[in-house]
Amino acid sequence: MTTTPSSVLPALLADNPLLGNHEIVPYHLIKAEHVEPAITHVIESNLRQLAQLLPEQLESPTWEGLVKPLEDMHQRLLAVLQPEQLLSRHHHLAVIEAYAKCRERVQAYESAIKHNRTVQAALQLLQQSPQALEFDETQQAALNQALRAARLAGVGTQRPTQIRIERLHVELEGLYQTFADNLNAASQGWTLAIDDETALAGIAPAVRASMAQRAREAGLSGWLLTLELPLVLAVASQAHDRSLREQVYQAFYTQASDQGPRAGEQDNGPVLQRILAARAELAEASGYRSYASLAQATRMFDEAADVEQLLLQLIDKVRPAAQAEFAPVQELASLFGVKSLKAWDWDYYREKYQQIHHGVTELKVREYFPMQAVMDGMQHLLAQLFDVQWLECPPAPRQPASVRLFRLSEGDQVLGYIYLDLHTRPKKRAGAWMEALRDRHRFADGRLQLPIAHVGCDFAAQTPEFPCLLSLGDIQTFFHELGHALHHVLTRIDHGSVSGIKGVAEDAVELPSGVFEHWAMQPEILQSLSRHHRTGEQIGSAFVEQALAAQARFRAQALLWQLEYALVDYRLHSTSDGLSAQQIGEQVLEKTQVVRHPPYVRWLNTFAHLFTNEDYAAGYYTYVWSQVLAAHLFTRFKREGLLANRAGKDFQRLILASGGTRPFAELVESFAGSKPGVEALLADLGIEA
Repeated sequence: MTTTPSSVLPALLADNPLLGNHEIVPYHLIKAEHVEPAITHVIESNLRQLAQLLPEQLESPTWEGLVKPLEDMHQRLLAVLQPEQLLSRHHHLAVIEAYAKCRERVQAYESAIKHNRTVQAALQLLQQSPQALEFDETQQAALNQALRAARLAGVGTQRPTQIRIERLHVELEGLYQTFADNLNAASQGWTLAIDDETALAGIAPAVRASMAQRAREAGLSGWLLTLELPLVLAVASQAHDRSLREQVYQAFYTQASDQGPRAGEQDNGPVLQRILAARAELAEASGYRSYASLAQATRMFDEAADVEQLLLQLIDKVRPAAQAEFAPVQELASLFGVKSLKAWDWDYYREKYQQIHHGVTELKVREYFPMQAVMDGMQHLLAQLFDVQWLECPPAPRQPASVRLFRLSEGDQVLGYIYLDLHTRPKKRAGAWMEALRDRHRFADGRLQLPIAHVGCDFAAQTPEFPCLLSLGDIQTFFHELGHALHHVLTRIDHGSVSGIKGVAEDAVELPSGVFEHWAMQPEILQSLSRHHRTGEQIGSAFVEQALAAQARFRAQALLWQLEYALVDYRLHSTSDGLSAQQIGEQVLEKTQVVRHPPYVRWLNTFAHLFTNEDYAAGYYTYVWSQVLAAHLFTRFKREGLLANRAGKDFQRLILASGGTRPFAELVESFAGSKPGVEALLADLGIEA
């Protein structure tokens, strides 16, 4: 839907699908030749507008004359740039290349705006003016955030320091891209062709069918193993052939490194070392003693040392529980002749343990959770909790069959849209994620831009013989990423820089996802999501309790892994003591790991959270902190009812809708009625606080 007449654009740009005010981006119309003209038009228009408004705003700045136009300009540029995110997921190579050719110009423009001392001076005058005392929460948050971003960019420092900070940011952007490119090439570069089906003994028929399909796509007979995460996990937990498990483990954990079957190819080791060095230089130039301290400027914790204290406190409690979980699995493995459990044995014998002691297998549980049944259950959940309706939109022309678009509404009011891209396919990025394709924002002319989110997962691809069946872990992953998307789309804030997930403390962004994971672990909720893929019956209450007990059996180990990653991340960004990243990682894991990995493992070389952007750098603890916060908040739903509408509406109003306009600690306390502590999380694990 286009709401702005094409006459406002130059004739040559009137039909450009990247311009105009589309409620849903017409991705199917975007071609490579549209990219550069659209970017050029928006940048030049923004610069003209900035030149016109700055002289007056330096004399007498106002919200409507300064902050509002600056955000409008930013949102207009994002509207042109953000389609690349979705198009790149589907390998529209010509369009991606066109964006790549414009990247330097866009970065130069964004840097010029970010480091503009005149803009910062006007913003400071506005903050000090009497009118700022009358600003509402949204205006105060947006103004404070704009000034903080300028300060962290080095604006106001001596000119040589500012130039150094700018150069480091530019260098880091390039390093992030190199790390991501290396990782992508490495994950695509390893395959294993298998001709003898006996080597696949134990692996589920649906997984074998997917491997056969991969072989056909590659022009091969038999079966083809790739490093797609569902295939790797299936081999790890199901394959009877121990040597096959070890071979896949080694290939997966040596990607993009100096070890393993492709040693030295796309090695991310030197890249991550330079990223860490550049971040340390950036912190020093910005006046901080470490990058970990610098990162806290945008987070809930005041001091970086408090993060380490939290992690060490939890490790002290959780590691003994994880060791207790490990012991019976080792005993079971010994009965099968495996006297010393290796890293590639853990998933396999854990699955056997659950089958023997809990009467549950993952394959049997999956039969009750076809993807569509879970989607239908989610629709009911949103209606019950938030009075939000979730309706699938007809597919657009050329929209891949695996991508679905949903409109979220409350009554007659459309709130926003979510793209779901849930299944694996060749060359698709591994893992699960949510990305904001558009922010909720009201422009100066009154037009409301609705938010759009994109959720990607790597659930098994559906085949004619087998539907996509989800494990309990898959359901948690789906709920987690959808929690992110709902945080972005259910916002009620009309200023883009602080709406949805924007402007939220970076160590609080995982909180909504953590709460949604709790819903995915409740027996009543899981029953409402279930529908046996052949009989249509719901999963029985006794069986779902068994399945949850089996899953909870190893929750301490799962949390310990997150604590390990978080502590390694913190120490990488706080001090090096002359050690390499690999050595720092090994020092931490030597004291925390229950099942030690072999020395050839290079897991940091694939740690995309840390090294493909700055969002989680010195902030991976967010996943742990969000579990602390989510457990604390979810006690209210346990008390008032899992689908209690009053609690749901409060959660929507305070947590999902507020964007970055209020301190998250304040929002958490308002919803839960008390300040958060680790007690609720430890209680969930059966550990005494």
